[in-house]
Amino acid sequence: MNVSRLSMVLAAVFCGGSAAGTPAIAEPLALNAYNAPISESSVSGISSGAFMAVQFGTAWSSVIKGVGAIAGGPFWCAEADAEDFVTAYWGPILRATGLCMKGPASDLNIRDFIAKANDKASSGDIDPLSNLEGQKILRSARTWRAFVN
Repeated sequence: MNVSRLSMVLAAVFCGGSAAGTPAIAEPLALNAYNAPISESSVSGISSGAFMAVQFGTAWSSVIKGVGAIAGGPFWCAEADAEDFVTAYWGPILRATGLCMKGPASDLNIRDFIAKANDKASSGDIDPLSNLEGQKILRSARTWRAFVN
């Protein structure tokens, strides 16, 4: 079977088309409503997902009830801001994959992260930090342990 024929067959198998190359048009499926209360929502992640969970849980603290973060880091650890587009976000990428992930924790200034979160909350970019007091937080991170007790 040649490569183009194989790719057509694989597309047909995984995308619901036919092996003859005619694309299948599927009817959109309606999503069922589960009536889950949004106020009972939590967010969790491992590694980069843990960083995302912390960011999301902090930014949307009025909605999120809890955060599970395994091998992640604190809010705004990569220190990415809009002006970082000039460098294609290399600064935040290097911070995220360097100090934020590997430590040592003593080199991270948690006061900077708290100050940034306070600034963002004051400007209305994220929810008030006072909402974090009601969240349940599960965390597990070797280099982050000093910051969360």
